Amino acid sequence: MEYPSHDLPQAAWSQIQDAVQRVARETGWEYERDLAVASGTKVGGYPGWTQPPQWPSCGCGATMAHLLTIDSWEFSRGDDRRWIPLEDRAAMAGWGWDTDDDHPWRARQNPTGLMLGDAGGIYLFVCTRCPIRPFDYRFDCS
Repeated sequence: MEYPSHDLPQAAWSQIQDAVQRVARETGWEYERDLAVASGTKVGGYPGWTQPPQWPSCGCGATMAHLLTIDSWEFSRGDDRRWIPLEDRAAMAGWGWDTDDDHPWRARQNPTGLMLGDAGGIYLFVCTRCPIRPFDYRFDCS
């Protein structure tokens, strides 16, 4: 289960802030990095915005729904706490950004070899209110 990160409404953040701080103290897990949005290419869920959120609006006035993310990497630094599949974690021993290019974690992080901008993503959105299902997309990178 994932939850919005950078576009979590302020009213909702106010309701969970104390619990998030308690979890961080007790486990070291951070909401944005460890508990909110799953990284990688996926259907559904929430966009893993690198830039400020930019949800598209349909011509009918509705905010479009996130349909698909195509991401440069399947996980980012720090994701090993939650989003890396259990069966891949053993191969991750010793990984880091300064690790040799031939270390096994690099193939798991980017199995397709895809690089969108500077490790960015493309987010596809669809209007679920309109019968013809108009769509739009956003691209962002660091």
